[in-house]
Amino acid sequence: MPDAGADAASVASCSTGPASGDLPCDVAAVIESKCQPCHERPPLNGAHFPLLSYEDTRQPFGAGTLRFQRMQQVIDPDFLPHMPPHGAEQPSPAELAILRGWLQSCALPVAEGAGCDTQEP
Repeated sequence: MPDAGADAASVASCSTGPASGDLPCDVAAVIESKCQPCHERPPLNGAHFPLLSYEDTRQPFGAGTLRFQRMQQVIDPDFLPHMPPHGAEQPSPAELAILRGWLQSCALPVAEGAGCDTQEP
C-alpha cells in the first residue's frame, strides 16, 4: 500500500501553482467519473464544492489547504471521510495512480484550452 503520509507531505510542500489552466485529460476523466456525480455546480448529495475545472482544485479548503491537497487525503482508502463515499463506485488502481501522480506533482495544469475542464468557473 502506498505511504499516504509521504504523499500528503509531498502535496503539502507544493507552492500555490498557476492560477489558471486546464485539467489534464486523463485526470479530468477520473474526476468526471468518480467525483463529479456529486461535485457538480451546484454540488449534490452533501458535497461542499464543485470540481469541474483546474481552478476549482486551487480554491481554499480550510486554513492553509487547497482543494487539491484535500483530494490527496480523501482518496486514500484509510482516510475518513473517504471519497468517493463507500457504496459508490471506487476508482480502479489505474485511476488512483493517475490521480495520485497528478496530485503528488503539485496538481499542475496543462495550457488553457489544451486540457479537459468540464466547465469553466
